[in-house]
Amino acid sequence: MPHQLEGFKVAQTASFNSCVLPFLMIGAALWGAASACWVYLHIAYQEGAAANIRGYGAVNFGRETYSRLHSWLTMPSPPDFGALIAIIFGAATALALSVLRFRLTWFPFHALGYAIGGDYAMNFLWCSLLLSWIVKGLILRTGGQKLFLAALPFFYGLILGDFVVGGLWTLIGLALDVPAYSFWDV
Repeated sequence: MPHQLEGFKVAQTASFNSCVLPFLMIGAALWGAASACWVYLHIAYQEGAAANIRGYGAVNFGRETYSRLHSWLTMPSPPDFGALIAIIFGAATALALSVLRFRLTWFPFHALGYAIGGDYAMNFLWCSLLLSWIVKGLILRTGGQKLFLAALPFFYGLILGDFVVGGLWTLIGLALDVPAYSFWDV
């Protein structure tokens, strides 16, 4: 969703007809899904199911989804009231955090942080998120919004640099047929 919202913002800034944009996005999503399925099957049949397809996601995400569906269809279970209570508690906590953040400008916690705090990716990202939160706070306290807006291009450059370096290492690994540095290889 953030990518689509950014696309709408870019279209608005560039005076692009944004009525066409949803159809282009749906087409790109369908094309990307079909291409990914074809590439995965092609590599799996050519190299073997797990030969050069590394990482947890390449082998387990599909299996995890279909295993769960299989268990639901073959061995249906009764409603889990403990899980339902946990969902209600989590939704109430996220709503309370959102209300506090909306009402109190000084309130430092965001509902999104609560929602993604238990995700596996936080094992990799917690330090960089903590540092960026501290730096943002220092910038806003010392220079206000003017310094914050002036510093944004630098931080956008850091994000872009992360993608460029990761992409270059991936291309080097593919070109030399060697395992290269991977950001998310677990």
